[in-house]
Amino acid sequence: MSRVLLAASSSCLLVLSLAACSGNGGGTDGGGGNVIPCDGGSITLDVTAPDCLWAPDHKMVLFTLDDIHATVTGTCGTPSVSIVGVTDNQPALGGGQGDTAPDYTYNPTGVCLRAERQGTSSDPRVYTILVAATDGNVTVEQSVNVTVGHDQGRDHCAAADSSRVVDDGDSRCN
Repeated sequence: MSRVLLAASSSCLLVLSLAACSGNGGGTDGGGGNVIPCDGGSITLDVTAPDCLWAPDHKMVLFTLDDIHATVTGTCGTPSVSIVGVTDNQPALGGGQGDTAPDYTYNPTGVCLRAERQGTSSDPRVYTILVAATDGNVTVEQSVNVTVGHDQGRDHCAAADSSRVVDDGDSRCN
């Protein structure tokens, strides 16, 4: 499990652990580094959601704050966590992707990502979800990537869990 130091204050250390579940058993790496001890303790956020979507069937897939788990040590309090933004690297319409929009919707507690990518490009779609965490003293932001691969030949990803598939306009991500 890789961890990235996000910020430190005299009271707590905030760390994001990118332990995403991928279809090939691997995970994402947030850039390396170790948890650095401090007098006040630490807060570690584990992101346990899938880091890829398959099949590219134009369905919306839900991710919520339930996919982020906080572990606290020392005198640190449980952080407040929210989703503050989403972007992606492909246009919403065109390029052989079914002309279904929007490709994502979000609110502070949930995000829905459309399982689609441009069929005319060999590059995967990469969604970037920006998550903010605060312990009352320090606020940090960290991005988490979720990809929709072009094909299973090189982008080995398990099928999306059917419990995550939601209708367009689902209130948990709008």
